[in-house]
Amino acid sequence: MRPVNFYSNLPWRKSRLHRLTSFASAAALVFAAVSDCSQSKYCEGIGCISSVRIAVSLPPSLGILDVEVCRNGVCSRGAVDVSASGSCTPLQGNGAATVEACSPPNEPATLRINVLLHDQPEGADTYGVTVRERDRVLLQAEPVVTYEPVELSGPDCPPNCYTASVELP
Repeated sequence: MRPVNFYSNLPWRKSRLHRLTSFASAAALVFAAVSDCSQSKYCEGIGCISSVRIAVSLPPSLGILDVEVCRNGVCSRGAVDVSASGSCTPLQGNGAATVEACSPPNEPATLRINVLLHDQPEGADTYGVTVRERDRVLLQAEPVVTYEPVELSGPDCPPNCYTASVELP
C-alpha cells in the first residue's frame, strides 16, 4: 500500500508556477502596505528663477538717477531715467545677478528694482540700495531679505525657486 500524502490535496499545493505566483502576489501586498506612497508622488519639475523685487518711493519730478544695488557686497550700478515712465534699464554688474531698474507707468514717484539671481539663495541676504541724483543721496538702505519658497510643481514637491519683496521709503 502506498502512503497517503495529506498535503497533496490542499488547494495551495498546486504546481510550482502557482506557488511562485501566489508568493509574489503576497509579497507585493505586504510591500504596498508598508511602503510610503507619498514618496512616489509625481512632481512636474517646472522651473523658475529666484528673484527679489525692491520698491523705492521717490520724491516727484526727478530725472536721471544713479542706482547701485548690492547683494552681500556684490554690486550692480547704472543710470536710470525715471522721467521716462514705463522704461527699464539694466544695471551693470559682475554677473552674480541680473539687475534692472524700472520706472513703472502711472507711478511717477516709484522706482522698481528687479534682481534675478543666478544661484539659489541660502537663508537671508543683505541688500544695499543707494539712489543718488547728481551728488545728492536720496536713499541709502541695507535691508536683510529672507526668501519664501515658490512651489510651482505643487505642494510636497521641492521648491524650484525663492522670492522676496522689499518696500523702501
